This record gives sequence, C-alpha cells and structure tokens, in this order.
Amino acid sequence: MIKIVGAILIIGISTLAGFFFGQRFSERCSLLKLWLRILDIFQTEIYFEARVLPDIFRRTAVIIKDRYFSNAFNWLAASLEFGSDQDFGEAWQKFLIETGLGILHKEDYLELNELGHYLGITDRNDQLAKIKTCHASLSFNLQAAEVERDKRTRIYRYLGFAMGAIVVLWLI
Repeated sequence: MIKIVGAILIIGISTLAGFFFGQRFSERCSLLKLWLRILDIFQTEIYFEARVLPDIFRRTAVIIKDRYFSNAFNWLAASLEFGSDQDFGEAWQKFLIETGLGILHKEDYLELNELGHYLGITDRNDQLAKIKTCHASLSFNLQAAEVERDKRTRIYRYLGFAMGAIVVLWLI
C-alpha cells in the first residue's frame, strides 16, 4: 500500500514539474500579447490624441492591467519629464531589459529596441509607420511562439510523467 501511494506521489510530482516547466513557454506568448496591446495604445494616443511621450506612458500605465508594466511605464514617464537628465534611448533600453528579461527572445527585443529609436524623435507619421511595422513583426513572432509553446509544452508534460514513471520503475 505504501509503495502504491509513493509511486502515485512520485508520478504526480514529476508530472506537476513537467507542467511547471511547460508553462514557461506561455509567458512569452502572454508578454507578446501585452506588447501588441501596448502598441495599439501607442498608435491610438499618437494618432488621435497627439500626446507627448510621458503622457502616453502614463496613460498606458493606467489602461493596462499588469501591475509590473504599469509601474515600469510610470517610471519611464517620470524619467522623461522636463528637467530629467536621462536620455530617452537609455531609459527605453533600461525599460525593455527590466520588463522582458529572460522571457523575450532576441528578435522581440531588437524589434522593440528599434521602436525606441523612432518614438519621440521622428514625426508623427514615421512613428505610426514604425509602430505598425513593429506590431506586424510581433504578431508574426507571437504566431511562432504559440506554435513553439504548444509543441514544447506537450513535450515537457509527457517528459515529466515519463521521468516519474522511470523513477517508480527503478525504485520497484
């Protein structure tokens, strides 16, 4: 009886570990979806409202529901206020590193970093064109990330179960 309970416990824990490791691939998809929503907000605020960047970042912090991103956008807006010594490029890079560290892939980061070179520096039409380009690129990356997530999540779940079964067979 104890062996059966122990075997079920080992298989359950290893399967749960497989689910946990498989869940990491969903984080990139949810972060890319959030960035697509942020880009939509940027596009609306720049095109229809013609706001300045600190106001756009504050408004974005209010609209999005992610507390971590809201705090990061408030910090970014504060670092761009009149009288601050920080350059927008440096602040944008610091913002990207803090919000996407370890989750975003290099191509996602490079696309968002390139967007930072256009925001606030070029005219409104160039900014909107770059936002649309970035949106299309991140949409493509999201589709690829969802395919990868589905494939790898399934593999990790099965691997967790299989490792638990191997350990149980080894102990018996």
